[in-house]
Amino acid sequence: MKKTLRKSSLVLLLVASVVLFSSCMKKSLIDSYDKTYAVHTTGSSDFFVAGGQFDQMVAQGKIKVYVNPDVYVVTGQDNAVISSYSKSFTDEIAKAMKNYGYEIVDKEDDADFVMNALNLKLVYSMVSWLPDTPYLDPYLVFWGGYYPWLPVYTITFASNILCVEMIEATSLRKYRDWYKNVWLPSNPGKTPGKAHVPAEYKITIPWQANIIGELEDKNSNDNTRLIMNLPSAFVQSPYLEVNR
Repeated sequence: MKKTLRKSSLVLLLVASVVLFSSCMKKSLIDSYDKTYAVHTTGSSDFFVAGGQFDQMVAQGKIKVYVNPDVYVVTGQDNAVISSYSKSFTDEIAKAMKNYGYEIVDKEDDADFVMNALNLKLVYSMVSWLPDTPYLDPYLVFWGGYYPWLPVYTITFASNILCVEMIEATSLRKYRDWYKNVWLPSNPGKTPGKAHVPAEYKITIPWQANIIGELEDKNSNDNTRLIMNLPSAFVQSPYLEVNR
């Protein structure tokens, strides 16, 4: 009887340790959300090369920017909706562009560049291990292999991404005209792929940024983290400056 109680106590202690370990891991992960956001930017070397299209536009005074006020949230399940934090995002974008010497305009038709932003809140889930199956994921190996008390071992990752694009406005207008008057009449209900768009109607995107982090699923926290990291995208892109 004592031996049975001793074994039961050992099992309970093990379970309690696992629960405690999981709780610590969860707290540690939540505490590190702010530190795990990454900012990645891409600039077109052809566009920003000395004497290239950017320098020519600046020389001609074509530095007016329209910041699209609508930032849509895409979850992958429901229809996209306009973010309640749109103004916070776009204010930060407009502020950064002003600091780089651009003139912010209220109408897209008056702009030389258009700034668009999109918020992606997506959840990915993957089964890593199932009992009595040979399927083994590298993540499972990382965690040390076999856990007999877990009937199914899964990994779920929820991502919070803000995509920002700087679009050359003339190319955008040409594309819209081609889409409306050429593509749509012949292909109703279809979206053109990259290969379908003639070279002269392709949109020019000289700069883009992705602010990427893990989704906590608390709007105020998730959006605040994006806003906090957004200025970094412009700081690490000094070639955007008008008066270089």
